[in-house]
Amino acid sequence: MVTDYTVLVRDITSLLVFLYASIYDWKSREIDPKVWIPAFIVGIGIDIYQVLKFHLNIIQVISILISLLFLGVIAVLTFILKHLGGADFLAATALIALYPYPMMRDYAFLGRYALLPPIIGVMVYYTIIVLTHLVYNTSSNLRYINELKKIPVSRYKKILFFIVARVMTIEKFKKSKFYFPVYVPNIVDRISFDVYEDDRFWKEKLSVLEDSTIIITLWGIPTVTFIGISLVIYILVGCSPLDVMLYRMLT
Repeated sequence: MVTDYTVLVRDITSLLVFLYASIYDWKSREIDPKVWIPAFIVGIGIDIYQVLKFHLNIIQVISILISLLFLGVIAVLTFILKHLGGADFLAATALIALYPYPMMRDYAFLGRYALLPPIIGVMVYYTIIVLTHLVYNTSSNLRYINELKKIPVSRYKKILFFIVARVMTIEKFKKSKFYFPVYVPNIVDRISFDVYEDDRFWKEKLSVLEDSTIIITLWGIPTVTFIGISLVIYILVGCSPLDVMLYRMLT
């Protein structure tokens, strides 16, 4: 059995880069773009080596095209709709550069089932992490269910706030980080926030309110951190639940 050291190099590089980026994302939600340079150099370098030495089969070509299409969607969300930050786009680009198509790993638990581009597999785990956060978020809002019912907004907004937002007092808001108000009586009423907002601005603006005032906030999700955790899971398992489902459908 021949060991593919390029896979090991990819994994070590990706883990180190995403670990470094995730720490800064969690602490400040700001990541120096230069952090991603090693990922691009190693990823593109190995990609060129693989193409020149082994060429690409049709499945690998399709995987690359799907990855690029997915990157195009991320670009739209980042630069046109402004739903994501620049670091999120760079993280996705670096991930695709390192893993343009499924890598066979001898140590993977279900590696033989990996059919989809790695970026899709990673995002499946990312989605699971986000859904887990929403479950925790919803359970935390249960204590404020009566206050939420009294807010003068539509039923749709109340349900949306209950699931994806966090109900809290001004006192708690002052002590929190990366939470952005979406509903404050007579001040703000919206369903999202700009990814380039500064939570310190809102802390200063709302400091005039009583500490007991109930507001609705959204957490600025540390996307790169969650992607980093998802990547670790993907590397350890070798595929995603979606890969297993697709494999069983085709066999």
